[in-house]
Amino acid sequence: MPYIILPKMPCGKPPVAIISTRNPDGSVNLAVCSDLDLVEDCFMFTLPTQSQTVGNMLFEKECVINIPSQELAPAIERLIRTTGSRELAAIQQEQGFRYVRAKFAEAKLTPCRSMQVTTAGVEECPLRVEAELVRALFARPKLQSHRAAHFAGHCRHIDYESRHPTRD
Repeated sequence: MPYIILPKMPCGKPPVAIISTRNPDGSVNLAVCSDLDLVEDCFMFTLPTQSQTVGNMLFEKECVINIPSQELAPAIERLIRTTGSRELAAIQQEQGFRYVRAKFAEAKLTPCRSMQVTTAGVEECPLRVEAELVRALFARPKLQSHRAAHFAGHCRHIDYESRHPTRD
């Protein structure tokens, strides 16, 4: 059973996160992010400027930061070279990206309703944080190739059973 926790989060750097944002058509975009820093209730991550996720974050000013367990590695692999943008940048084409609108189906994951943001989270992730954009800036100002986003986490969901399994 998931629990909602409101105290501050521990500091750290999870190995990967799945960022969910809402597309202009109302569908949910999922993006894998490996550049995420977490300090109490503040999150910083960097994504390519041309990504659909960055556009969605700048427009909606919210996201859900889903921290997966190791068991979700196959789902992450299915998402890595996908984009929610119909138009692929040259670098994305070179790297083998492809457009996928139905990211949950592609990754074989389940959307779950959020409490304080309009974007759905990933049900299978043991930790989900609903967050609002505080500030966005260019991570590499001269190149303007990546955006850094600072989010404040408001509502956290943790699957206590996956963190503390029942012992026989």
